[in-house]
Amino acid sequence: GAPEELIIDLWSTAITFDLTFASGDLKPALEAVQAQRNKESAERQTRGITAEACETRFNVISETGAIYFKTGSAELDSKSEPLLDSGADIAKRCPSVKFEVNGYTDNVGGRRYNQRLSERRAKSVVDYLVAKGVEAARIKATGYGESHPAVTNNSEANRAKNRRIEFKVEK
Repeated sequence: GAPEELIIDLWSTAITFDLTFASGDLKPALEAVQAQRNKESAERQTRGITAEACETRFNVISETGAIYFKTGSAELDSKSEPLLDSGADIAKRCPSVKFEVNGYTDNVGGRRYNQRLSERRAKSVVDYLVAKGVEAARIKATGYGESHPAVTNNSEANRAKNRRIEFKVEK
């Protein structure tokens, strides 16, 4: 499908409202229909996806900028968990794909410190994904420090954009 469909599939969920005014003999049949719907919904949400779809979804996650760490630390902030859980789900749905978790920092602090911090942060994300069931052999953590800024480091808003984690599918 088109990339827009992939994004919609990743972030949307079907919501169904059933108003049932039945009882007695109809109840088992209605429960069976609901059970089938639930099964189909679960299968849709866990079905395998192509490498291209996997890459598209990782790109969406990378662009959100919603993976947070405690200041000057590689400790993940708990508000990052929903996005990281989505990343684990994506990785598990495309089991043949290998990918990198790349860490970046701004230019505040020493270059060597920032390099090490970016490496530790990327590793923290990898450790989280592995704890959620993603095979460690499929993920590589790489830190780039301050060497690849997304934007110039000339304001706090821009420095925040440079402190990031990106997912990259290996070709």
